[in-house]
Amino acid sequence: MKHKNKYSIYTLDIELVNFLRGDGKYNNRPLNEIDKQIYSHFGQNRQYTDKYIGIIIEFQSKFYFAPLTHDGNKSWYKRQKTCDFEMIYDAFDKYAGSLLLCKALPLTSQLVKYHSLKDIARTEGQQYSKLCEAELDYLNSSDIHDVIQTKMLDCIYGKESLYKKFRVNYQLVEKNVKEYNEMLKQQELLINKPHNNESGNGSSKVLS
Repeated sequence: MKHKNKYSIYTLDIELVNFLRGDGKYNNRPLNEIDKQIYSHFGQNRQYTDKYIGIIIEFQSKFYFAPLTHDGNKSWYKRQKTCDFEMIYDAFDKYAGSLLLCKALPLTSQLVKYHSLKDIARTEGQQYSKLCEAELDYLNSSDIHDVIQTKMLDCIYGKESLYKKFRVNYQLVEKNVKEYNEMLKQQELLINKPHNNESGNGSSKVLS
C-alpha cells in the first residue's frame, strides 16, 4: 500500500544551485554567503543526465528539494545507518541510489519542475526512467514516509552522525533562496518594463 503523500520526480533550477554554491557566473560571491556542501549535479558518478533530479518533501509546513543519486555506487555511504540519507533498493533488493536528506534545500514552487516517468523516458531514455521508477516505488512504500520525516527532523535540528559535516547550512540556504527569488522578480520587472522605441510607437521588452 502506497502512502497518501506520494512522491514524484522534480528537477531544480540549476542556476539556483550555482547561486547557492557560488559556482559559474556567481563565483565572486563572498565565501560566507555560499555553501559548498550543496550537492553538485556535475559529480563524476552522475552517469545518465545533467538534470538536477530529486523529490519534494513537505516538512513542518515547508517544502524541501532532496536530491536523488542514481550511480549505483554505495562505497561512499559505507552502508552506515544515518539520518543524512536514505539508501534506496529496487524490488530485487538491489541498491538503486540514495535520497540525500543532508543536502535537502528549502524551496518555493517556482524553482522546481515536475516530470512524469514518460517525460523522463522520452528525454533521458528508458534505462534512466526505470531507475527513477524503482526509486519512486521504494520511496512511496507505506513505511518510508515516516522514516524520511524523522530523518529530516534529525538533520535540520543537528543530530550527531558520521555525515553531519556534509549537511547544508539550512538557515543560510533558506536566506539565499529568498534572495535568489527576489533577484528573479527584479529581472522579471526589467524584462516586462515598458520601453518606448525610437519611433515612439508602442513598446518593447527590456532584457537584463
